[in-house]
Amino acid sequence: MGGHGGLNILPQKRWNVYNRDNRLKVARDEAKYEAEQAEVRARAEAADRERRRQLLLERARQRYGVRPSVCV
Repeated sequence: MGGHGGLNILPQKRWNVYNRDNRLKVARDEAKYEAEQAEVRARAEAADRERRRQLLLERARQRYGVRPSVCV
């Protein structure tokens, strides 16, 4: 039983990381995750922009006494 040959059963295993189907599945999952993260970042950036915009509008109203209908 010893020696360098041995039993090679890895290609038959479902969890084989070198299997083409498993590599494609991992690539698909990584692409999906990256797309989800890009969407989360985009929403966070949009919320941050809106928050900054509101802050600037409020400062302008306080400083210059600008009516809300003019700034919007």
